[in-house]
Amino acid sequence: MRVFADSFAEPVQALIDKHEHVQAIRRWRAWPWDVGRNDVSIIATIEPREVRWSERLGRLMGHLLNVADVPDRCDFYMGGIVTNGSLKLAISTDGKAPILAKRMREWLEDVLPEDVEANLEELQALRRELKGDFAQKQATLRALTRHFRDQKAS
Repeated sequence: MRVFADSFAEPVQALIDKHEHVQAIRRWRAWPWDVGRNDVSIIATIEPREVRWSERLGRLMGHLLNVADVPDRCDFYMGGIVTNGSLKLAISTDGKAPILAKRMREWLEDVLPEDVEANLEELQALRRELKGDFAQKQATLRALTRHFRDQKAS
């Protein structure tokens, strides 16, 4: 993966340094030979000329595009993902309010119990041991997990 920018903020540079497959290219403009065909481009700049150039290049090369904060020019949206053990929750506002998706992700990370993985493993073991037909198993698992639906966040 290549990231193009004249300069990188310290957190971005730290993230680039952490991943050996990410290459930082210190110029904002990518050229056709810099990118592959049918790739994905995420355009995250507020400079209009950079957005126009990057979008044109991406379209020319057949890329799927995400133009940050411009939902009508996106082929896909970047959702927030909460990961807690084997539990994965995705949040998206279809590009309408990314800050809300971010705040919801942060809130979910705070309210989810730390023992989610242990609960998932217990439910998996129970699910394997349940006898009866599908409807009976489903009714038992619904009864056991109903408290999640009934709990209110405080």
